[in-house]
Amino acid sequence: MSAGEAQASATQNKESALADVKALLGKATSGLESETQEVVAKLLQNIAKVEADPDLLPSIKRHAFAQSGVELADNSHCPICDLEWDLGKLLAHLKEKLEKSKGAKAVRDQIVEAGQTISAEGTKIRSLIDAVAKLPEITKE
Repeated sequence: MSAGEAQASATQNKESALADVKALLGKATSGLESETQEVVAKLLQNIAKVEADPDLLPSIKRHAFAQSGVELADNSHCPICDLEWDLGKLLAHLKEKLEKSKGAKAVRDQIVEAGQTISAEGTKIRSLIDAVAKLPEITKE
């Protein structure tokens, strides 16, 4: 590597390091939670709904089960309990259960989406910290 290339590389590394520090400083100054404040508030509201309604969590768990039941009901035997039913009544019964659980599924989806958003923001912050943590230490002599 020539002296000019080495100097260009050092300048680029310095600029990159300064950009990394500036990005982390900007994030810390604006408040690390600023990007997720609304999402966290919604998440807490939905968690409070689950805690307040003892039927909500079981309903969340049963939604996929009811959906599978509707999809698998193709004859007079219930795919869940294996009892004989009139197919029309069985489908109506399963669809009613599915409809009742749609609100619970919406709460679940909002909780998952909030968790993914918070996780993504945490990953961004982590990458900023990692970039700065890799910078060499400078000692004062």
